[in-house]
Amino acid sequence: MVQDTIQSLISQQQLPGSFEHLVESYYAPLAAQMARVLETRRNRGEQQTWLVGVQGTQGSGKSTCSLFLKHLLEKEFHLSVVVLSIDDFYLTRAERLTLSQEVHPLLKTRGVPGTHDVELIQTTLQQLSELPEHAFMLVPRFDKATDDRKPKAKWDEVEGKVDIILFEGWCVGLDPQSDAALKLPINELEASEDTDGLWRQFVNQKLKQEYATLYAQLDDLIVLQAPSFRVVHEWRLLQEQKLKEKMARKGVHNLQLMSPDDIHRFISHYQRLTEHALITLPHKARWVLDLDDQHAIVQFTINGEH
Repeated sequence: MVQDTIQSLISQQQLPGSFEHLVESYYAPLAAQMARVLETRRNRGEQQTWLVGVQGTQGSGKSTCSLFLKHLLEKEFHLSVVVLSIDDFYLTRAERLTLSQEVHPLLKTRGVPGTHDVELIQTTLQQLSELPEHAFMLVPRFDKATDDRKPKAKWDEVEGKVDIILFEGWCVGLDPQSDAALKLPINELEASEDTDGLWRQFVNQKLKQEYATLYAQLDDLIVLQAPSFRVVHEWRLLQEQKLKEKMARKGVHNLQLMSPDDIHRFISHYQRLTEHALITLPHKARWVLDLDDQHAIVQFTINGEH
């Protein structure tokens, strides 16, 4: 039965048939390990909801990984799992416009620390961790097609006690950079549009403050490790194509999606901290899944041991 639903998920996500091997070789063993860790936590008397971060670059497969882990943990181990994406907690479009006018124009673009509603994340995590059996709550969702938060009527409903929260996002768990690292621009976007370094200093200060408080709550971390920042552009192009195909199946054909040039500019906002994450986060994670250029997992590291 589980195998049938895995195949159904693969089909729904428009993944190749070979993806089943990846699930069997990596996601299923990871889910089994997670179930054992949770059991150990409970044997020690730790009954609270387990908060696990899932981090990776744009297009690395964080959402897909989280979806399959949720399925395996629920079907195989009878656990209640909720997946939250930091992307669903972006400030609204209007709020980001205000931020861009009051602080720096680059903050109009969603993505970097400082463009999320951290207070809403904290509230949602708290409510999920305290949700009683048979109780209901709504969790926010963001519409990337309209670049705005969905109205509450379109948020997802969660019912009952939650065993595990998978909190996924490209900057989840990330520490701030040193002040010295901020001095020189890292790409053309920073050189031409952040000449005084105000934008990157603002972002880094957010990482030092409210994001540090948020990430301190993580109990564990899973990292999907890209080979380099170079592949991010190609992966983001693929994401945009999949979004276009998904909306076309829903009958939406006039969607304004990003061109390759738009995507190049968009990911330039992420380059500095993505490269910082590639260097620093694998050392903080309990589990690391190393990827090749084609998204294939080539190595699975546990607690720094192969």
